[in-house]
Amino acid sequence: MTAETDGTKATSAFNKDQNSPASGNVADSIEITRVRFLLSAVKLHVAGNDTTHDGEIMTGPFVLEFTPGFSRVFANITLPEGTYEKIKFEIHKFPSSIDQVYIGDVVFNDFVTNERSTVIIDGRVWSGKSSISVDFEYKSAITANVEAVFPGPITLAGGSNATIAMLFSPMLAFKSSSVLDPRDPSNKPAIDNFLKSSIKALKK
Repeated sequence: MTAETDGTKATSAFNKDQNSPASGNVADSIEITRVRFLLSAVKLHVAGNDTTHDGEIMTGPFVLEFTPGFSRVFANITLPEGTYEKIKFEIHKFPSSIDQVYIGDVVFNDFVTNERSTVIIDGRVWSGKSSISVDFEYKSAITANVEAVFPGPITLAGGSNATIAMLFSPMLAFKSSSVLDPRDPSNKPAIDNFLKSSIKALKK
């Protein structure tokens, strides 16, 4: 399984939902440079079955990281043959009781601060028709069990090799009827909600 980005930018040229007006400041465009999700589990859901038949890919904690231009392998596993319709993943913050275990850890250190972040996004933002970008870091403390549905059910045959990609979309994360400026706190509720549906899944 790989972690990739579906493009690098959210721009005003794309309209996701004309019925979702911006609540705060808007930007001309946003470019992401790094995206990290703190997860506790990732599973494949078997088509036509309840959750007891889910195929477990990874149990955490672990960080799902997306970097534009790179395809990051985050799991090499053997799954039972079958037909799967979606990937399910759990975004959960660290309980304070285990902070000491991860403080200073190069992978987890940014997630054991007082902010209790579960999603951290680094990038650049352009606003006011300026040609000069400003760096930003967006942090969210959302916790959620979310799903990424394949465009159509995928079938894995026994002994076969397949690549399943999880794609982070900056358009889905930052765009309503306008590009939401991640530096404006009044945009945070909308962006946090968009993040829950910002990852897509497909079989390559």
